[in-house]
Amino acid sequence: AWLYRYSNAKRLGYLNGVTIAVSDTDGNNRIDTNVSPYFDGETLGVYKAAAANWSGKIV
Repeated sequence: AWLYRYSNAKRLGYLNGVTIAVSDTDGNNRIDTNVSPYFDGETLGVYKAAAANWSGKIV
């Protein structure tokens, strides 16, 4: 997870991404690249719209 404005004292921050893939691009057997979608205000708008439309239990 990628946190923005994380506070060690409060142990709180804003989630602004999650790592979905990693790779070794230079071939030295160490991870040197990662990929993450970026969560911003537009993502929050989609989340709020979906949260307002309850579709029932998943299971």
